[in-house]
Amino acid sequence: MTAHTRPSILAASLLIFGLSACTPTVNSVTVTPAGENLVNVQASISSAPAASMGTPVLRVASLADTPPVFHNVAGGFTQVNGPVHQKDGLVLPAGQFRVEVQQPYTPLFTSATQTASKTQDVTVSVPQGCFFFDGSAQGWTTDGFFELQTSGPTDFGTRVSLCSGQSPVIGATGPNFPQSYTSPIPVAFRSLAASINPLINACFTQPVPASQSGFVVIDFISPNLSTVPGWSTANGFELQGRGLNLAQAANEQPMRIQLLLQDSTGTFFRPENAQQQPTFVDLGATFAPASFVRANTTPSQIRVRLFVPRMASVTPETEVDIDRICPRTAP
Repeated sequence: MTAHTRPSILAASLLIFGLSACTPTVNSVTVTPAGENLVNVQASISSAPAASMGTPVLRVASLADTPPVFHNVAGGFTQVNGPVHQKDGLVLPAGQFRVEVQQPYTPLFTSATQTASKTQDVTVSVPQGCFFFDGSAQGWTTDGFFELQTSGPTDFGTRVSLCSGQSPVIGATGPNFPQSYTSPIPVAFRSLAASINPLINACFTQPVPASQSGFVVIDFISPNLSTVPGWSTANGFELQGRGLNLAQAANEQPMRIQLLLQDSTGTFFRPENAQQQPTFVDLGATFAPASFVRANTTPSQIRVRLFVPRMASVTPETEVDIDRICPRTAP
């Protein structure tokens, strides 16, 4: 009985060794945050001496889909050290995802390709309280069209309505900050946009009556922030904005924005210089930061006030984009 058992054990051991020599293993898959909408993926893959190894494949699926549908990641992995393979800066929108690493291989003396694989789930989160506008306006609305007529440099101004019956058209259709992301997950990375195209927002270029100040104004208005996590301890906000008229003449004013806070009493606050004059942010061709912090003021709502100057000409592509609006806390 014992003599019969020993050969059986030896045969089983040889079979296991043979199989292991023909079968690679994806030992581990780790996913770590690498910035807003970015993750790094690292995989440890053991090779098999008795198998022909293919190129590892990195795939991602959104767990919001039923069933999850995997999409290959363009560019795949870089082998950084022996069994370690790395993919840095994988772009994913907010949500829950399943990352899968596949290692194709073909055992020696066979022609059929097989696959070893391992998965890791990950959640990609937008920083608390931020508005990224990826896919929707996220509850933001507009107020306008109007102009502000002032009697002096410190005057808050008198609002005068323009273009009665017209409402500003905005949408989450602008390019994304800081770059036009490409992701394996089908999704639109976008910013909140207001087109200056007269076919979409005619009042910007054809105000009725004519604007005495030379500017047509609209407000981008946040939803009520009292129930939005991240804002209860904030006393200001920050954003990225861009806007350039490609046909702007040398003597024309730039488009500009003004940042406004509204507290729980309905009182508005604006950034001012030492002489209590309002300050503005001129917009240009690329996204630029803007922020406003006011001590001892908790915003219940915020506004981004857009001033569009009278223009001699405008291209259909001209628009203003805002993105990455986040709560900010400072002394």
